[in-house]
Amino acid sequence: MKRRVVFLINSLYGGGAEKVLQTLLKNIDKTKFDVTLYSLHKAVLNEHYPSDINFRYIYGHGKMSDYLKTFIYKFFSPSLFYRLFIHGKYDTEVAFIEGYSTRIISGSTNRKSKKIAWVHIDLENNHWTDNAYKSREEEIECYKRFDCVIAVSETVRKANERLFPHLKESICLYNPIDSQEIIQKSKDVS
Repeated sequence: MKRRVVFLINSLYGGGAEKVLQTLLKNIDKTKFDVTLYSLHKAVLNEHYPSDINFRYIYGHGKMSDYLKTFIYKFFSPSLFYRLFIHGKYDTEVAFIEGYSTRIISGSTNRKSKKIAWVHIDLENNHWTDNAYKSREEEIECYKRFDCVIAVSETVRKANERLFPHLKESICLYNPIDSQEIIQKSKDVS
């Protein structure tokens, strides 16, 4: 039986975290995993994302609907937001970027799922996530709900451990590289 995995990311467009997610999703064994990808914002999966994943988005259903979702996000608990807008039961739930995604996945009410926060930056030096939480205390409580926090470097891992000393597990997992794609792109340039 396939394990059901959900990834939540802020958007599909941008920089490094999105590229890492594309590489990960292209290479995940679909015979073992049934993958759902949520983006906070409406988007269309482009050719960089595999077409054999389930894709959903939270914002982008209309101005009034998005206003209501923003209101719920800002003034209610992560668990209420999660229950209303993340659909399905998953074995593993991954907040693939710090901030909004981490707050939402921390609200999962599925006690059986493994919850993973994937942090891509040193939050000690660039704590941009303050606007995603009501307070620093709420952010700390959200991180306590994760079974594992993955950091993309040892520097990021150590910063996480200083900021969130009660982490259950903290590991460093370097970004995957699609060497075949790099080789192909080098041939295209020639």
